Parts: sequence; C-alpha cells; structure tokens
Amino acid sequence: MKYALSQSSAGLNVKVGDSITFDDHAKMKALISEIEKGGSDHVELNLKELRAIDSAGIGLLLLLNDRMKSVGGTLILTNIPPVPGKILDVAKIGEVIEIR
Repeated sequence: MKYALSQSSAGLNVKVGDSITFDDHAKMKALISEIEKGGSDHVELNLKELRAIDSAGIGLLLLLNDRMKSVGGTLILTNIPPVPGKILDVAKIGEVIEIR
C-alpha cells in the first residue's frame, strides 16, 4: 500500500495506490497515526490508483472507519476503480462507509 496525504479546506485527502492487503496492516496503522496527529475529522480516501484489495484490506478500511467515527469524524471512499469496486460492492462496504 502506498499513500500520500494532502490537506484541503474540506479535510484530509489521502491518495492510496497499489493494493490494500493483509501485508499492509503496519502501513494502515501508520496512516491512522498520521491522520490522528493531523487532527482532521474528515478524511477522503482517493482510491484511483488502487489495483487490488483482499478481505484483510477491507478489514483495514473498516478499522480506519471505526477510528474516524470514534472521534466524531467521517471517512469517504472516492474514485474507486472497477475491479476493487466490484469487491467492495460484494462486501457491501457502501452500507458502512460512504462511497462517492
């Protein structure tokens, strides 16, 4: 998992690339830590560069969503490519995390 953060007037934008899999647990924890240090309560995950996601990766997105909700914040997934989008659709992630 690769990611880059940028701040906007609406909140924190995070571009995520490559994949989100079981092997990315430590990277997701680091991302969550950076988000918490930044103090933003609105995070948009831009998944335009995402090529793959597995069930553990879905769990990591849910972990991030739970962290955001625990501080009264929001997580939004944007620009999801077709293949990872299909996986997220089957998992019904849109019922838990806002997708745009």
